[in-house]
Amino acid sequence: MALPRAVPRFALGLAFLAAVRLAGDQSPIQFEDRQPSAGIGNAGLLLFESDRIDEALGRFQTGLAVKPDDPDLLEMAGRCYLNRGKFKDAAAHFEKARAASTDAEKVERLDELIRLAGGLG
Repeated sequence: MALPRAVPRFALGLAFLAAVRLAGDQSPIQFEDRQPSAGIGNAGLLLFESDRIDEALGRFQTGLAVKPDDPDLLEMAGRCYLNRGKFKDAAAHFEKARAASTDAEKVERLDELIRLAGGLG
């Protein structure tokens, strides 16, 4: 029985996420306490880091309903989609986060994530 075409792509996405963690980027996003979305974002991060991806995505989506252009929430929602193999949704969130971000490091990271999601999708 042949594997579905998405399985190797999904495995590549998981390998990328593992490489990011091995490189020391344990928490790619640090939400600042002064942001209204910080509580939601921090809860989502804890869920994401505990591999409770669907619950994390729900938290990030809740935050995005209040603050739709928050680059941190957009990036983390994109990472959830990437983890689930929904590469087009991931790329769309990464692109929107990039457009909303003014941080040069974040823009560079988002460019890499956009290329990754686009290459997998």
